[in-house]
Amino acid sequence: MEPRARDSERVGWSTSGAAVRWGILAALLLLMAAAVAARARVATTVLDDTYIFCRYAANLAHGHGLVWNPGDPPVEGFTSPLWVVLLSLAVLLGADPVRAAVVLAVAAFAGTVFLVWWVGGRLRPGRNGLNLASALAVALSAGGIYWAGTGMDEALFTLLTLAVVVGSLAFENGLLGPLGFGLLLTVLCVARPEGIAVAVALLGSNLVIAAPQARGRSLRSVAVFLGAMAALFAGRWLYFHAPLPNTYYAKTGGGLLQLRAGLAYAAANWALWLPGLLAGVWVVRKDRRYLAALLTAATLTLVIVLEGGDQFGRARFFLPVFPLTVLLVAGAFPRPARRGVTASAWVLAMLSLAVWGAGPAYREVYRQAAAGLGAWHGPWRLVKLPRPPDPSRPEFLEDLESGFVVMGKTLARVAPRGASIAVVPIGAIGWYSGLRVIDMVGLVNPAVAHALVRLKPGTRWRPGHNRGDGAAILREHPDFIQLQDALSSQPAPRPHPFMLGYTSVAEIWSSPEFWANYEFFPIRTETGWYYNLYRRKSRAPRR
Repeated sequence: MEPRARDSERVGWSTSGAAVRWGILAALLLLMAAAVAARARVATTVLDDTYIFCRYAANLAHGHGLVWNPGDPPVEGFTSPLWVVLLSLAVLLGADPVRAAVVLAVAAFAGTVFLVWWVGGRLRPGRNGLNLASALAVALSAGGIYWAGTGMDEALFTLLTLAVVVGSLAFENGLLGPLGFGLLLTVLCVARPEGIAVAVALLGSNLVIAAPQARGRSLRSVAVFLGAMAALFAGRWLYFHAPLPNTYYAKTGGGLLQLRAGLAYAAANWALWLPGLLAGVWVVRKDRRYLAALLTAATLTLVIVLEGGDQFGRARFFLPVFPLTVLLVAGAFPRPARRGVTASAWVLAMLSLAVWGAGPAYREVYRQAAAGLGAWHGPWRLVKLPRPPDPSRPEFLEDLESGFVVMGKTLARVAPRGASIAVVPIGAIGWYSGLRVIDMVGLVNPAVAHALVRLKPGTRWRPGHNRGDGAAILREHPDFIQLQDALSSQPAPRPHPFMLGYTSVAEIWSSPEFWANYEFFPIRTETGWYYNLYRRKSRAPRR
C-alpha cells in the first residue's frame, strides 16, 4: 500500500493561484505581528528569567562552558538548551544577547502566525477567509504579543510545536521521511523538556494508526528519535553529572500541592485549551489529519497540570496550545455554501481575541502595544528606568523588572570585584552586576534544588520558588545577602512578608549565624530608590 501523501489533492498539499494573493496578505500579517510584538514591551523591561539565558549564553561563548558562575561546575539551570545555543551564537557574532533574545522571540512568534495560516491552507484549501482569520487571532493574541516581547524561549517552543504537528501530518502521508521526522522531534525536545511528552504521544499514535505496510517507517522514526535522545542524555550525564536538568528538581516535588496548583492553573486558563480539545474530538471523527494537533494539545495540557502550572501570569505555558486550539476550532467550522471571507471566520477571530483580551492584565498588554506603535519613531528601549519614589511615605517599587536592572547596575558600581551575593531574582542582577551570584531557590544551585521541600502551612505552590536551604546559602559565605526583591522609598531592613515565604529567606532571617556575621547595608540608588542589602561584617569569617 502506497503512503497516502502521494494523493496531494486528498491531503490538501496542492497550491492554487489564489495562494499568491493570500500569501501577500499573510506576509503583511507576519510583518504586523512582528511590529506589534517588538513594540509591546516598550513600556516595560525584558523578563528577569531572560537574563538567565543570556548569562549562560555569554559564558558559553566566552569559553567558560555551560556554567552560571565562571569557575563553578557546569549546571543545567535553564529550560531550553536550544535557546542558550542560539543566544551564544549571537554573542559570537558580536550581538547583544538581550536584544538578540527579543528579536529571535519576535521572529518565532511571527513564524508561528505564518505557519498557522499556511497549514490552514493545506488542511482547508479554498477557505481563505477562515485561514486568514485563524492567523489573525494568533497574531493579535495578547499572550503571544506579551511573551514574544519578553525574549523568553516559549515563542520558539510554540513555533517548533506547530512545526512538529505539521511534520507529523507530512510524515504520515509520506512527505517526510523517518530520519527527518525523528530529528524534528529531537529538536523540539531540545527546545523545552515538555517536547519529550509530545514526541512520545505522536510517535505512539503513528505506530498505532499506521497501516501494516507503513509500520516499518514508524519504527524507523522511533529508532531515530530514541538514538538521538540517548546521545543527548548520555551527553547530559557526562557533562552535568545529572540525568535531568537542574530546573526539573527545582520546580517539582510538591506532591498533591503541586497537582492542585496545576489544576487551578489549567482551570484559570480553560478558554485556551478546552475549546480546542472539544472541537478536536469532534473534527477528528471526520478528518484524521487533525489528530496530531489534538494529541499535542492534550499532551501539553496534561504536562502543564502535572508540572504544577507556572509562577508567571498571562498563561505562558499555554502559549504553544493556543495556535493548536485555533486550528482545531477552525477545522470544526462547516464548509459554507459561498466562497470568500465568511461570517464564521470573523466570528472565530473575534472569539479568539475576546478570550485572549479578557481581563485587565491583557488589556494592559494591548495598551502598551498601541503606545509603542504610536511612538515608533522613538528609540527601541528594552529597559526603562523606574518612576521616582515618594520619600515622604514608605512604599515598595511595584515595577519589579525595572528594579532588578537597577539592582544589578548598582552592584556593578559599588561591589568589589569578585564579590558574591545571595539573591532570589538572579537574572538581571546576575547579568548586570557580573558578580558571583548564589541562587537561593535552586534554579542554578544544585544544593538547593535537591533540598527537601519544606513549606509552611497555607503556603501556595510557586513552581521554581518553593525550594530553599538557608544553611546551605550561609555556608557559601556570600559577601552580600538580598532578602528583599523590591526597591523601597525608605530603607527597609525587614523583608516583606511575601519574601519570608521563600524557605531560604525565612531560614536566613531566623539564623543566629546571619545576625552575627551580617549588617544592614541600604544603598540609595541613582534612581532615588533604596536597595536593601545585608553586608558581611569585616570581622566575620570568610570562605
